[in-house]
Amino acid sequence: MMGHQENISNLSEACVMHSVIPKDSYISDSSIVEFCQFDIPVHIGTNSIISNCSVSLEECPYKIKSRQLLEIPDDVFMHTIPVDVDGVTKFVTLILDIYDNPKQESPIENLSFLGISMKKFCSLFETVLQFILSGQSYPNNGVHIARNCNISLWDACLFPVEDTASESFLKSLEIVKSVRKNCRLIDLKTLKLVSIADIIYLKSYKFMLAKRNQLFVKIQHKALDSDKHI
Repeated sequence: MMGHQENISNLSEACVMHSVIPKDSYISDSSIVEFCQFDIPVHIGTNSIISNCSVSLEECPYKIKSRQLLEIPDDVFMHTIPVDVDGVTKFVTLILDIYDNPKQESPIENLSFLGISMKKFCSLFETVLQFILSGQSYPNNGVHIARNCNISLWDACLFPVEDTASESFLKSLEIVKSVRKNCRLIDLKTLKLVSIADIIYLKSYKFMLAKRNQLFVKIQHKALDSDKHI
């Protein structure tokens, strides 16, 4: 375990690497957390991978101020990625069920996303398959998809673009919870959605490495502060 964690209830079993996790958090021993920073306690279910994610009170205090616990479901992969959109850094949190296959091709209505068919996903969010295919995609990534072609999740526009890493994580988490609860908690039609192909094309490696360095420095400072009180 590497990082700074205070009073995590299962600290001896949790796999936490280079992360800042507040007290009263719980992380299943079958889940992995890496390069994350949460300002509120988290409860992470089984078999999940949470990578490069953050929830900052400074970035969205009004939405999470009243929350005492942030719950992340079982069997989910979440990875926040900085992207460069017209010279401005924005954020996308990639979400998948751990059993999803992002490169498996099939007619779009038969694709499995977050453990359900794309047809059921579109019905839940009251949207149409064409919107997922190309309605919000960035044209300069070179991807052009016909409605009757076999495609994969790689080219489906499913992931919201937000101004901050916190908003990105929370919006994507709402999509996951909508599917798990079979109840629409967010309106996809109000969001700018991109595909994994878009994310790869727009990814800001420079910003990501800078943020990881900042997190490393913060972990070092917290470790030094803890040593002073021993």
